[in-house]
Amino acid sequence: MGHGRRAPSRGASYTESRQSALVYAARRLEEGDAPDVITGTFLIHHVPYTALIEVGSLHSYIACTMSETLGVMCENTTSEVTVLSPLGQLVRVNKLFKDVPLEVQGMIFLADLMELLFGEFNIILGMDWLVKHQANLDYAAKRMILRTEKGDEVAVIGER
Repeated sequence: MGHGRRAPSRGASYTESRQSALVYAARRLEEGDAPDVITGTFLIHHVPYTALIEVGSLHSYIACTMSETLGVMCENTTSEVTVLSPLGQLVRVNKLFKDVPLEVQGMIFLADLMELLFGEFNIILGMDWLVKHQANLDYAAKRMILRTEKGDEVAVIGER
Protein backbone atom coordinates (compact mmCIF):
# COMPACT_ATOMS: atom_id res chain seq x y z
CA MET A 1 0.00 0.00 0.00
CA GLY A 2 1.40 3.35 -0.92
CA HIS A 3 1.38 6.54 1.04
CA GLY A 4 -0.93 9.33 0.00
CA ARG A 5 -3.85 7.36 -1.41
CA ARG A 6 -7.29 8.48 -0.38
CA ALA A 7 -10.23 6.23 0.23
CA PRO A 8 -12.91 6.74 -2.43
CA SER A 9 -15.42 9.34 -1.36
CA ARG A 10 -19.08 8.56 -0.79
CA GLY A 11 -21.92 10.26 -2.63
CA ALA A 12 -23.19 13.59 -1.34
CA SER A 13 -26.69 12.20 -0.81
CA TYR A 14 -25.86 11.15 2.75
CA THR A 15 -26.94 13.65 5.37
CA GLU A 16 -24.45 12.62 8.01
CA SER A 17 -20.94 13.95 7.79
CA ARG A 18 -18.39 11.53 6.34
CA GLN A 19 -14.69 12.03 6.08
CA SER A 20 -12.16 10.09 4.04
CA ALA A 21 -8.86 9.24 5.66
CA LEU A 22 -5.51 8.71 4.05
CA VAL A 23 -4.37 5.14 3.87
CA TYR A 24 -2.12 4.10 6.69
CA ALA A 25 0.69 1.69 5.93
CA ALA A 26 0.23 -1.72 7.47
CA ARG A 27 3.84 -2.78 7.85
CA ARG A 28 5.08 -6.05 9.13
CA LEU A 29 7.41 -6.19 12.12
CA GLU A 30 10.09 -7.76 9.91
CA GLU A 31 10.23 -4.50 7.96
CA GLY A 32 11.72 -2.75 10.99
CA ASP A 33 14.97 -2.24 9.10
CA ALA A 34 13.23 -0.42 6.24
CA PRO A 35 14.47 3.19 6.00
CA ASP A 36 11.01 4.74 6.39
CA VAL A 37 9.81 2.72 9.40
CA ILE A 38 9.97 3.96 12.97
CA THR A 39 8.38 1.99 15.78
CA GLY A 40 8.38 2.50 19.50
CA THR A 41 6.93 1.24 22.73
CA PHE A 42 4.61 3.37 24.84
CA LEU A 43 3.06 2.55 28.18
CA ILE A 44 -0.66 2.98 28.75
CA HIS A 45 -1.48 2.48 32.43
CA HIS A 46 1.86 0.62 32.82
CA VAL A 47 1.09 -1.81 29.96
CA PRO A 48 3.47 -1.73 26.93
CA TYR A 49 1.97 -1.08 23.47
CA THR A 50 3.94 -1.28 20.22
CA ALA A 51 3.35 1.73 17.97
CA LEU A 52 4.04 2.38 14.31
CA ILE A 53 4.82 6.02 13.50
CA GLU A 54 2.94 6.64 10.24
CA VAL A 55 3.20 9.99 8.47
CA GLY A 56 0.91 8.66 5.73
CA SER A 57 -2.05 8.58 8.08
CA LEU A 58 -4.17 11.59 9.01
CA HIS A 59 -5.50 9.90 12.15
CA SER A 60 -4.19 7.68 14.91
CA TYR A 61 -5.57 4.21 15.56
CA ILE A 62 -5.65 1.43 18.11
CA ALA A 63 -6.12 -2.21 17.16
CA CYS A 64 -9.56 -3.60 18.00
CA THR A 65 -7.87 -6.42 19.88
CA MET A 66 -6.14 -3.93 22.21
CA SER A 67 -8.89 -1.37 22.77
CA GLU A 68 -10.58 -3.35 25.53
CA THR A 69 -7.40 -3.27 27.63
CA LEU A 70 -7.08 0.53 27.50
CA GLY A 71 -9.10 1.41 30.56
CA VAL A 72 -10.40 4.48 28.68
CA MET A 73 -14.04 5.12 27.80
CA CYS A 74 -14.99 4.86 24.14
CA GLU A 75 -17.09 7.52 22.39
CA ASN A 76 -18.94 7.35 19.12
CA THR A 77 -17.73 10.08 16.80
CA THR A 78 -20.13 12.62 15.32
CA SER A 79 -18.84 11.79 11.84
CA GLU A 80 -17.58 8.53 10.44
CA VAL A 81 -14.15 8.22 8.93
CA THR A 82 -13.74 5.85 5.99
CA VAL A 83 -10.38 4.08 5.99
CA LEU A 84 -8.87 1.74 3.44
CA SER A 85 -7.94 -1.35 5.45
CA PRO A 86 -4.75 -3.37 4.93
CA LEU A 87 -6.93 -5.88 3.03
CA GLY A 88 -8.06 -3.20 0.58
CA GLN A 89 -11.55 -2.90 2.02
CA LEU A 90 -13.28 0.35 2.95
CA VAL A 91 -14.01 0.35 6.66
CA ARG A 92 -16.14 2.88 8.51
CA VAL A 93 -14.57 3.93 11.78
CA ASN A 94 -16.66 5.64 14.43
CA LYS A 95 -15.24 4.58 17.82
CA LEU A 96 -12.89 7.06 19.44
CA PHE A 97 -10.84 6.82 22.60
CA LYS A 98 -10.04 10.39 23.67
CA ASP A 99 -7.03 11.51 25.67
CA VAL A 100 -5.35 8.11 25.93
CA PRO A 101 -2.21 8.64 28.06
CA LEU A 102 0.81 7.38 26.09
CA GLU A 103 3.79 7.34 28.45
CA VAL A 104 7.42 7.45 27.43
CA GLN A 105 10.36 8.26 29.71
CA GLY A 106 7.94 9.19 32.49
CA MET A 107 6.18 11.83 30.33
CA ILE A 108 2.56 11.61 29.15
CA PHE A 109 1.55 12.42 25.56
CA LEU A 110 -2.23 12.29 25.09
CA ALA A 111 -3.64 10.63 21.98
CA ASP A 112 -7.08 10.39 20.41
CA LEU A 113 -7.21 6.86 18.99
CA MET A 114 -9.82 5.48 16.61
CA GLU A 115 -10.56 1.78 16.80
CA LEU A 116 -9.60 -0.18 13.68
CA LEU A 117 -8.94 -3.81 12.77
CA PHE A 118 -5.25 -4.35 11.99
CA GLY A 119 -2.42 -6.56 13.18
CA GLU A 120 1.31 -6.48 13.84
CA PHE A 121 1.12 -3.23 15.86
CA ASN A 122 -1.06 -2.18 18.77
CA ILE A 123 -1.17 1.50 17.81
CA ILE A 124 -0.63 3.55 14.67
CA LEU A 125 0.29 7.17 15.42
CA GLY A 126 -0.60 9.45 12.52
CA MET A 127 -0.21 13.10 11.63
CA ASP A 128 -2.83 14.31 14.13
CA TRP A 129 -0.70 13.06 17.03
CA LEU A 130 2.68 13.86 15.45
CA VAL A 131 1.72 17.51 14.85
CA LYS A 132 0.10 17.89 18.28
CA HIS A 133 3.33 16.82 19.99
CA GLN A 134 5.69 18.55 17.54
CA ALA A 135 7.36 15.28 16.60
CA ASN A 136 10.69 15.46 14.83
CA LEU A 137 11.44 12.24 12.94
CA ASP A 138 14.95 11.06 12.14
CA TYR A 139 14.62 8.02 9.90
CA ALA A 140 18.37 7.43 9.64
CA ALA A 141 18.68 7.10 13.42
CA LYS A 142 15.24 5.44 13.77
CA ARG A 143 14.43 8.12 16.32
CA MET A 144 11.57 10.45 17.11
CA ILE A 145 11.82 13.51 19.32
CA LEU A 146 8.67 14.86 20.99
CA ARG A 147 8.15 18.10 22.87
CA THR A 148 6.29 18.34 26.15
CA GLU A 149 3.88 21.20 26.83
CA LYS A 150 6.76 22.91 28.68
CA GLY A 151 8.96 22.63 25.57
CA ASP A 152 11.21 19.88 26.93
CA GLU A 153 12.41 17.31 24.43
CA VAL A 154 11.86 13.59 24.96
CA ALA A 155 13.48 11.11 22.57
CA VAL A 156 11.69 7.94 21.55
CA ILE A 157 14.14 5.53 20.02
CA GLY A 158 12.74 3.15 17.41
CA GLU A 159 12.83 -0.58 17.93
CA ARG A 160 14.35 -3.06 15.52
